[in-house]
Amino acid sequence: FNLSTSYRPHQNPVYNFVQYHRRRRHNDQSRTIDRYDMRAMVKTMKQGGFLWYAPDQDYGRRVSEFIPWFGIPAATLSATPRLLQLAKVPALGLSYRRLPDYSGYQVEFMPIIEGIPSGDDHEDLVRINQHIEACVRANPAEYLWVHRRFKTRPKGEASVY
Repeated sequence: FNLSTSYRPHQNPVYNFVQYHRRRRHNDQSRTIDRYDMRAMVKTMKQGGFLWYAPDQDYGRRVSEFIPWFGIPAATLSATPRLLQLAKVPALGLSYRRLPDYSGYQVEFMPIIEGIPSGDDHEDLVRINQHIEACVRANPAEYLWVHRRFKTRPKGEASVY
């Protein structure tokens, strides 16, 4: 099973080392792909690999579209539908829960999100956010709330932080 991950390199080389090796420790066939290396992501999926990609990260206005997130406009990575379209693969949801004894995680592969990519990127992003919202509602304590989901605001809108 090949589950590669996208990630953002950090300035701290020790943290980078730990992040890279911890993601690969159970599967040496997996790849840790820089978040900007779209070609490597598409290639991985075209070759039959899975890609863990977090469209709910806020990387700023330039690479995002404002899509409702629990009713609040949130910068949502706009590349997700294009990645799926280029790789000719469906969107497959994934959820995970920390085991009660902190010994690892239980991973749950969700059904394919039907109809994505549809050719309407905005609508695809709305549906993807709705899917992630449903996963968060099912287990809110496991969501990474500290990553400042509402950091980038639409022009003229005040910061929520």
